[in-house]
Amino acid sequence: TLVGNLTGRISLMTDPAPDGRQRIDGVLTLTTADGPVEIRLAGYATATDGTYAMSGVFRATTDLPLVDSGSFSGSFGSSLRLSLND
Repeated sequence: TLVGNLTGRISLMTDPAPDGRQRIDGVLTLTTADGPVEIRLAGYATATDGTYAMSGVFRATTDLPLVDSGSFSGSFGSSLRLSLND
């Protein structure tokens, strides 16, 4: 678990895929006491009642001893929940 301040963006493509999912991409920066972590996201999201469930792949850039790529899952709406998996 990392604790810090999160900034960045997640973009949602307006044209859905044939299965109804929307393509997402994002760049997030987590600033921790030990240094910054930049996380790039690419995947798909589906909307339910104003909340988007999302999943895809990520790549992280940092000098911290963390995994640098893998898959992610989570949701966003009024808040962001994100789990990174190697």
